[in-house]
Amino acid sequence: MRFIRTDPVPGPPKSQREFLDNTRDPQVLTSHIVGDKPEVRDRPYGLMYLSQIDSVCPREYVIGNLQQGTKREVVSFPLRVIFNMGSALHSWVQNHPEVYFGVKNVLGFWHCMACQRTRRFGVKPFDSCEFCGASYQASVYKEYALRLPDKGISGKTDLILKVGSKYRFAEMKFMAKDIESPIGSDVVQLSSYMYFSKFDPDGLPIDIDRSIGYLVYVSKMFNFRAPIKTFKVEPTERLMNPIIEKSRQFVVGMATSVLPEPKAACVRKNFYFAKNKTCPMLDPCKAHFLEGKNKYEKN
Repeated sequence: MRFIRTDPVPGPPKSQREFLDNTRDPQVLTSHIVGDKPEVRDRPYGLMYLSQIDSVCPREYVIGNLQQGTKREVVSFPLRVIFNMGSALHSWVQNHPEVYFGVKNVLGFWHCMACQRTRRFGVKPFDSCEFCGASYQASVYKEYALRLPDKGISGKTDLILKVGSKYRFAEMKFMAKDIESPIGSDVVQLSSYMYFSKFDPDGLPIDIDRSIGYLVYVSKMFNFRAPIKTFKVEPTERLMNPIIEKSRQFVVGMATSVLPEPKAACVRKNFYFAKNKTCPMLDPCKAHFLEGKNKYEKN
């Protein structure tokens, strides 16, 4: 029986094929073959992410939630590649703890991709899934998720390390340059995980030592001298008080519609600074402030 093709042949038109086949310009080839256009993401407001808590404006988040607004993020293709590389490296380290920390020193939840169940909490399993019998190779590391609506925050920790006889949080950062000291926003992020995790009603099946955490910086550039640097983080009252205040302002604002004060820099520059930062809630934030309204009123 003769097969009759009814659908057009997939792929670019003939003229475009000939053009692509005849060019050697790597940028031209990339623009036609690789999806290098910016990625536009519209995300609804929700809880404040601990990964961004150092720079988060609670006033923006209260207005954004009450207005049911969205945050538009335009991620360029080069930046997306960097993010994807970071995610891949994170996943590699988490799922191959024996390479970096020792298989018995990394704990977490292990999720079976075959049956989509969380198997258990502990070290990396080397036995078959107890639910479906799939190979241990189908089990992947699942980060400890922290979600506390009563504190207005959410986040995920990279690793739980056993150091001596104690269990501590660790965050991994992949850098393209060498650093001599931890980055301030990273210190705030890890300290916030350590502080807020004690309010998690579900918690973890182990006792976490919250007095010390670790920032592990991994160089993405080949470096014989120091491919990995680990910094000890010890949260202090002075460090955490502003973050705790952000949490309080957000929770109160969501419950009563009372708006936190705008950032001093925004007021000082008549909100031009916020506009440069493309704050999605710039207009209602500025309008409420200029009209002297301390409670949110929907237009």
